[in-house]
Amino acid sequence: MAIDHTRITIRAFKESDIEDVLLWLGDNRVLQNTRMEACNSKEEALDFIKTKCIYPLQQSICLDDHSIGIIYVLPYDNDQKHKADLGYAIGFNYWGQGIVTKALRIHLCKVFQEFPYLHRLQAHTLVENKASQRVLEKVGFIREGLLRKVFLHKGNIEDFYIFSFLSSDEILHALFESIYQHFVVMEIEHTRITIRPFKESDMEDVLLWLGDNRVLQNTRMEMCNSKEEALDFIKTKCIYPLQQSICLDDHSIGIICVRPYDNEKHKADLGYAIGFNYWGQGIVTKALKILLCKVFQEFPHLHRLEAYTLVENKASQRVLEKVGFHREGLLRKAFCHKGNIEDFYIFSFLSTDEILHAI
Repeated sequence: MAIDHTRITIRAFKESDIEDVLLWLGDNRVLQNTRMEACNSKEEALDFIKTKCIYPLQQSICLDDHSIGIIYVLPYDNDQKHKADLGYAIGFNYWGQGIVTKALRIHLCKVFQEFPYLHRLQAHTLVENKASQRVLEKVGFIREGLLRKVFLHKGNIEDFYIFSFLSSDEILHALFESIYQHFVVMEIEHTRITIRPFKESDMEDVLLWLGDNRVLQNTRMEMCNSKEEALDFIKTKCIYPLQQSICLDDHSIGIICVRPYDNEKHKADLGYAIGFNYWGQGIVTKALKILLCKVFQEFPHLHRLEAYTLVENKASQRVLEKVGFHREGLLRKAFCHKGNIEDFYIFSFLSTDEILHAI
């Protein structure tokens, strides 16, 4: 019988996975199409977890939170950071049940956020590994060609098919919707989400997300590396109502900010960021809806709220459009971001937009 796919997740490996990992990493049937070496003891399995499973490069495929396999991304170095190799393996008892297909769909929904410079994900399969080829094509990878005598595998130089998935592939949007709406995460009960002024007692919560490069990669904010820096950020940078805390059960998990223009008070910039562990759960969407209900009252001269997103930041674009922002166009080489001059999409929400009454 097919496994209920809501039971399947991917997550960081834990040392407590040792016995589960040994079951599949000690099975030559699982490893026959991979480059991994067999583990023959709990000690070897623990060493594998501690030294080879570095999140988010390597993640555990889980059934009911038990590790039953691995999915991994190996980015290239130097001037080829835009691409990475993908690999996976799963316990023999779980073959042919759609689990790897589900795990890959989950992974594709977040891999381009976890690796912001990644544009191309590629996978190689042995010619005889028809099952893996079907899985890749099922989730949207494109078979690009046959590479003849390209890799050494188990002592032999073999032919491999090469497949690719790009961050710009249209199927990614459909994957995101199907996975996040129906399978991966249950949306947090939205009555638990609020926005409010920052408090000095938020210091430790703020440090969790303001000290995370993944959170800051698409923002202009600078990292905080200590409680003292987090406290200084709260006291000097978080002025209500310009900057407000996104909260879950009154714990700060992110920020939402409005920056009115000096000489053009009728418009303001919108920005936001949220802790990595809360991505993809509808929280920013809810926080934006709360903000939109009151921002034009808090700023009575405001008529236009605008937001800018990097072209590759698909998740933020979806959030903005979901709450009613209009994508107005592409601004080419518009802003300097992390040392590079980048293209940005511009979005707007007006005080006269009809959707405001429905929010």
